[in-house]
Amino acid sequence: MSLLNIKDLEKKVPGTHFLRVHKSYIVAIDQISAIEGNQILLKDTLKRRSGIPP
Repeated sequence: MSLLNIKDLEKKVPGTHFLRVHKSYIVAIDQISAIEGNQILLKDTLKRRSGIPP
C-alpha cells in the first residue's frame, strides 16, 4: 500500500523514465519491449492492456 495516490506519484517520478499507461499503472519505459495497438509488451514477456489511445 502506498501513501501516495497514482496521480501524486506520477508527478514525483521523472517523466523521462516512467510512463502512465493506464489510470492504475505507471511503468518504467526501459521495461517496455513493444507496443502493439493498445497493448504493451513488457520485458517480462506478459502482455498487459494499457490505456494508450489508438
